[in-house]
Amino acid sequence: MTVQCMDCQHFSLRDAGKMARQGYGHCDLQKSKSSFESADFERQCREHRHVDRQTSISRRGWLEGERLKFAREVMGT
Repeated sequence: MTVQCMDCQHFSLRDAGKMARQGYGHCDLQKSKSSFESADFERQCREHRHVDRQTSISRRGWLEGERLKFAREVMGT
């Protein structure tokens, strides 16, 4: 099954600091806190544990908002 990390219980954008704005977060299954996983890259993961619908909607909304802010900053609009 193809999944996205942002829909997983093991994934956190909050723990990723400024990398979260770029769509990267931490997976609790990774030992290193210096590695980041893409929130929306489609991947195969046997350990994926789906979050509830509201959490998924909240994460997606927050990430989209951050990406829009970043685009405005870069484009100067």
